[in-house]
Formats: sequence, C-alpha cells, structure tokens
Amino acid sequence: MPVEQGYLVLFIVLGITYYKSVANEKYRIVYIIVQLGTVAILGAFYTPWSLCFGFYPAVVTGLLDSYRLITRIMITMTFLYAGAIFVFYMQTLNQFQPYWIPVVLSLYVIPYVISVFYRSCKKLIRRLPDL
Repeated sequence: MPVEQGYLVLFIVLGITYYKSVANEKYRIVYIIVQLGTVAILGAFYTPWSLCFGFYPAVVTGLLDSYRLITRIMITMTFLYAGAIFVFYMQTLNQFQPYWIPVVLSLYVIPYVISVFYRSCKKLIRRLPDL
C-alpha cells in the first residue's frame, strides 16, 4: 500500500521535532507543541489511529520540570486530539468507532511516569559519590 506524500512529510516533521525536543531543552515546549499539532493533523486527515504517534510528544513532555507545565501540555493535547477526532468523523461521515480510545488515553499517563522516573534518576545521580 503506497504511503501518501503528505503523511510521509508529517511523519518526518514529527521525527525531526522529536529529536530536536530531546536535544534542545531551551525550545522543548515549542517542539512539543509542533509535535502535538502534527499528530492532530495526522489523526484528523488520515485515521484516528495516527493519534498513537502522540507517544512521542508524551515522552518528551515528561522531561519538563514542572507538573503544572506537564498538565497544561496535556490539556492542550486533549483539545487538539478531540478536534482531530471531530474533524475526521465529520469529514468521512463514518460511524464513530472507539477502538483506538484506550491507546490514546494511555498517553495521559506517560508524561507523569516519565517525570517521576526522570526526577528519581536525577536525585540518585546527585547522591552517587564521585569516582
């Protein structure tokens, strides 16, 4: 099955912004927002299953310093993905099929788990003696 060029371009944008968001802490929030928008476009114009690519911005969101900031990003994700789902079903006039919802809901847990793990590792490293 051939991949459409638009899908491929969006996937490449997602990959580049993911790499940049991990490597560049200063502009991490900007890259996360671009990733969320890219995933929302994929979900709106291709299939809601594409929202599973939200795993990438969810992981990087967990690297943010503040739980409040993580929550704001997750709220933004909610509105973008809900809009994408609305656009997809209005555009295709398909009957709503919720098979992909559990996967998308799991994206809400990932940033908080990553954040706890990341903070724990930072504390552990500070406690290690100098070798």
